[in-house]
Amino acid sequence: MLDLRRKHMRTGMELRAYPRIELRAPVTLIGNDSPAQLIEFSLGGFFIEIDTVALPKVGQRLSVVLQLPGERNGLSARVEVVYSDVDGFGCRLLQPTPELRRALHNCFHIFSETLPVADSVANRLPYLSVAA
Repeated sequence: MLDLRRKHMRTGMELRAYPRIELRAPVTLIGNDSPAQLIEFSLGGFFIEIDTVALPKVGQRLSVVLQLPGERNGLSARVEVVYSDVDGFGCRLLQPTPELRRALHNCFHIFSETLPVADSVANRLPYLSVAA
């Protein structure tokens, strides 16, 4: 069995709108030159690992570009930071485009069929549902 736990993972009862899958993919934070990487995603949000001292603050809204597997071009997204720690930040999607929703659904379908979704992933950081 693949161990998907990370050192910044929290345990306990948390509310989730969507199940999560771990997936490493490049992310560009618009206006920030620090290297960033998608670590896990759901249909409503992401955890992004970033190598910087100046992490985004909870409540901050950002523009990101995701390089998802199977997509030729990067996909833009607006997100709101809902959690931040020394390794990165969790964010929820704000009004995703139909193209982004399709790509996330495709990735989720493909990777949920090929990777185990451990209980530890279900108890990850609190990213909430898509904002209207």
